[in-house]
Amino acid sequence: MNKSQILIVEDEVIVAKDLQAMLRRLGYDVPVTVGTGDLAVQTALKNRPDLILMDIQLRGAMDGVQTASIIEAQQDVPIVYLTANSDGPTLQRAKETVPYGFLVKPFEERAIQAGIEMALYKHQSEKRSQEREQWLSTTLTSIADAVITTDEKGITTFVNRTAEEILGRPLREILDRHYSEYFCLLDQVTQNSPPDLVAEALTKGFSRVSEGHKLLVTGHDGEKPIALSTAPIRYNGDRIGGCVIVFRDVSLQMKLEDELRQSQKMEAIGKLAGSIAHDFNNAITAVMGYSSLLISRLPEGNVLRDDAGHILRAAEYSARLTRQLLAFSRKQIIQPIGVNLSDAVQEMQGVLRRLIREDIQMAFAIGEKGCWIKADPGHLEQLVFNMSINASDAMPDGGALKISVTTCTLTVEDARAMRDGRRGDFVVLQIADTGVGMPPAVLKRIFEPFFTTKGPDKGTGLGLSTCQSIVQRANGFIDVSSIVGAGTRFSIYFPKIESAAVAAGDDAGAGDGIFGGCERILLVEDEEAVRMLASSVLEEAGYSVVEAENGLDALAALEKPDGSVDLIITDMVMPRLGGRDLVQQVVNHGQDVCVLFMSGYTDDDVLRDAVFDSEVEFLQKPFTPNLLLRKVAEVLEPKRRLKGSNGTNGTNGHHAHPVG
Repeated sequence: MNKSQILIVEDEVIVAKDLQAMLRRLGYDVPVTVGTGDLAVQTALKNRPDLILMDIQLRGAMDGVQTASIIEAQQDVPIVYLTANSDGPTLQRAKETVPYGFLVKPFEERAIQAGIEMALYKHQSEKRSQEREQWLSTTLTSIADAVITTDEKGITTFVNRTAEEILGRPLREILDRHYSEYFCLLDQVTQNSPPDLVAEALTKGFSRVSEGHKLLVTGHDGEKPIALSTAPIRYNGDRIGGCVIVFRDVSLQMKLEDELRQSQKMEAIGKLAGSIAHDFNNAITAVMGYSSLLISRLPEGNVLRDDAGHILRAAEYSARLTRQLLAFSRKQIIQPIGVNLSDAVQEMQGVLRRLIREDIQMAFAIGEKGCWIKADPGHLEQLVFNMSINASDAMPDGGALKISVTTCTLTVEDARAMRDGRRGDFVVLQIADTGVGMPPAVLKRIFEPFFTTKGPDKGTGLGLSTCQSIVQRANGFIDVSSIVGAGTRFSIYFPKIESAAVAAGDDAGAGDGIFGGCERILLVEDEEAVRMLASSVLEEAGYSVVEAENGLDALAALEKPDGSVDLIITDMVMPRLGGRDLVQQVVNHGQDVCVLFMSGYTDDDVLRDAVFDSEVEFLQKPFTPNLLLRKVAEVLEPKRRLKGSNGTNGTNGHHAHPVG
């Protein structure tokens, strides 16, 4: 055990030496004695003793009390005064330095040992207490929850940094004040004051956790939802000496919960949309297909041909509604094709006028021709609908909404003036409103996911970020301008393409193409009407067709001696064995065959998870006869080119024109 080191400060040399000898006999380490205040300060700073025995009366400029004050300011060391007959005022000054004891001359060995040990014990106890207090203070200051403590009267005694931040008040407005001056709560539902849990803790000794979240009125005249608990601070078992208040800001938690609920709603809508789309698109495929066949087989001027045209247009409208439902639920397959943006927006006018409130005047300027872009039609609809509804929300008291489609050529200088601008030829979709507008700080964040200026239950903050994603997938960009009180204009730039480059994506001019062939096709479709239609169209175009109702029947057909085929056209979702599993088994058996998937509903994951050596080909239902023949010719083209390079005519001289 280490000896305690004692510094003796005594100006009487004989007394100092006798005291040093006594302490050494008692087992203390007393390396030196000093007789003046200056030497005492220097020696204490150098040796760092465990305790100082300080004579009150010293020769020189400083007495013992002054010397003790200087030493205590420099280091934490207990000081015990030595005194004989000091006057009253001097003793009073000595008490103000809070000494660890007084020893009266002449000294008795047992008394001086007791005084030293009591002083050392008291100092160690205080040091441990200070360390515990510091540890507790550091812990409470650094934890993520806000912590406030009060005394038995409710006067604040401690506030950690988190509490200051949540309350939005500086420490001087909290500490030493009654908690009711700054800790004001409201019920989140009724907006009334809830029961005072702090008062219950102070008066009744109850520990409470608040039911539900409460609204804390902050120093910024705002409200923050908090989770709250209170508990009494007890002394000597029963006496209540104060209260501890623990709370945390749950704004982010509530936001995440809202986003989770919204995503669950979207997932439920997606499942509903998928189940509806699968069956509905099968029916629409048959309606569109047979009405197209009727149109192709009836002569011009025949009233039945006109009636079939009306049926076809109604079916196409129904197909668009299904695409919109899938786009809303984000369960639509992405199929970028050539789209005339003017025509696409023109077709949306009727639905848009029903979506937008009657107190908003809508105007369309979409007469320009040649506005071809490459994009997913369903995503385009989602883009226009989302932005139009967003513009409508920005005009709570009514206004004007203008949608226009134009073309332009951006120079290098034009591109530099835009945040994401690029030079080149573009088709521009503009959506302008006369609403409230946005300040620059909001304008910078509008495309951030989950950022919204709308109130609770009025927006998820996903609309504009989704729109930006759609535009970026089409290799475009968005330029936004807004004036507070005057409105906002979104200018969406899509790279312009030549219509000839996208003719394969549209039925217009289809009669000029040749989409027939003599290949053998395995058609796998569980919906009889769709299977009969597709088989009839393919056979009329010259193909040899083998039909199967599901994947197991298809495998049986392939195992027959004459089961070799050039192309498998299969639905994705079927009973017994679906299209993906069917093709996987075919690939595993090493059969060299082209594949074309079709479905009324699926999502990207289904196709991404499939394991194939080449890119997956997909045909979205509903489809027209021409689109089916065009897609089949596209899938078979590589095989035909290979046969042609070997001196074989890929179509065996047979040509068939598209129908419908």
